[in-house]
Amino acid sequence: MQVIPFDPVAADAATLDACVELQLAAARHDHPAEPPPGPAAVRQRLTRRPAPGRRFLHWLATAGSEITGLAYLVVEGSQADGLTAVDVTVAPGFRRRGIGTALLRELTLAARDRQCLLAEGVVTGSAGQAAADALGFAVGQRTIRLALDLPGADRTRWQVPDPAGYQLAQWTGSAPAGLLASYAAARNAISEAPHGDLSFAEARWTPDRVRDEEATARARDCALLVVAALAEPGGPVAGLSCLEVYQARPDTALQQDTAVLTGHRGHGLGVWLKAANLRRLTTDYPQVRRVTTSNAADNRHMLAVNEAVGFTVRQHTEIREVPVPQLAARLGL
Repeated sequence: MQVIPFDPVAADAATLDACVELQLAAARHDHPAEPPPGPAAVRQRLTRRPAPGRRFLHWLATAGSEITGLAYLVVEGSQADGLTAVDVTVAPGFRRRGIGTALLRELTLAARDRQCLLAEGVVTGSAGQAAADALGFAVGQRTIRLALDLPGADRTRWQVPDPAGYQLAQWTGSAPAGLLASYAAARNAISEAPHGDLSFAEARWTPDRVRDEEATARARDCALLVVAALAEPGGPVAGLSCLEVYQARPDTALQQDTAVLTGHRGHGLGVWLKAANLRRLTTDYPQVRRVTTSNAADNRHMLAVNEAVGFTVRQHTEIREVPVPQLAARLGL
């Protein structure tokens, strides 16, 4: 077995095709009840442009000419306590041979100047959860994956009356200049959602960060659909909800942040905003058949909002964390 650094953007077509097939095989094996992404979606994810201030580092595990594992590290900023997320995938036919551990050693060495490594989407009861336990990854937050299948959805749930005193604004791609500052400020309300025992703190939203996110979405062929509740004509933004639709996977939309500022809660803005964006999604992107999202397990309010518009729980997951020195010691580094 050999573990080598890997650049998906510069890789030859045969190598990239093999990586795509490995990811698809793992998805079919690990999530048999879920529709797998298509090859175009996996390829786009492997070669995607990182958001400003982030870096992606990749490694391959090989046995002769066969690719048996793939791992990557997401590194944000230069501070030791910044986000450092890991993802390790081993081909189903090559598991329990030390390949994942060998890949993790390389990730840990590359993150030796960081405080913690974070692993998202660890499925409860899976082999990944057992491996996380063995390696000392502690539960930072319990999470839930939800989905809404649009063909059979009860769309009467989306007929939500306008809350008194608020107006709806919507856009695709770029926030209007006149709303940019208050939209960025409103996005920081997401930091008040439950974060369990996670040590990583979300970076603050600023107008520049919003524009960076919009530019990254365009570079990834992603339509960014935003609806916002305005507390008065022309602003300020009191709440928002975002959906993403990727050209590489046009049948699936991703529900991202929904946030309402403290002084505007209790008026049903969360359900109103999500319902409005779903109506818009089905009109403007009729090819989308499924919307997925995730939720902190202890965020009962947002879970109720999601269920009100038709989302159902599909999987229980966890976000795991481990201090880098502790993991290095376990791996004998």
